[in-house]
Amino acid sequence: MTSSKINTYHISPTEDYPQFLIELIQSIEWKAGPHLAQRVKDNNLASYDEIIVLTTLDDQLIGFGAYLETDILDKTDYPFGPFVSTIYVTPKYRGQGISYQLINNILHVARKNKCEQLYVVTEHTGLYEKTGFIFQRFVTDIFNRKMRLLKKDL
Repeated sequence: MTSSKINTYHISPTEDYPQFLIELIQSIEWKAGPHLAQRVKDNNLASYDEIIVLTTLDDQLIGFGAYLETDILDKTDYPFGPFVSTIYVTPKYRGQGISYQLINNILHVARKNKCEQLYVVTEHTGLYEKTGFIFQRFVTDIFNRKMRLLKKDL
């Protein structure tokens, strides 16, 4: 899918954004979507957190991802960040490089914020390693799941 056929929206606590984007994020089948949408509704984002939402020209969801100071790790046990979080692509658009596009958009946000390292907490192997993230160790998230922690120096 070419970028000329995609709308790119940015959700942040410091800027206005179309409210229907939160409904799109909340409506996905993966529990991380409603969790992220609730954080936005509750104003539980740091001032420079940013969610990138990709839609078709008629505003159908393609995917989204987030740059977050705090993710699904307890900050007292894991006092670092920020994170690439909640990379999601609608099934219809998978296999077209959308995940990489989202990650690259988030890397751009991180560099804009003068971030030196970026982390990912995930159960998955492959996607993030292909974009330069390196496995650090296993961690336990706030839902008591064993997850993989990856890091990328910027």
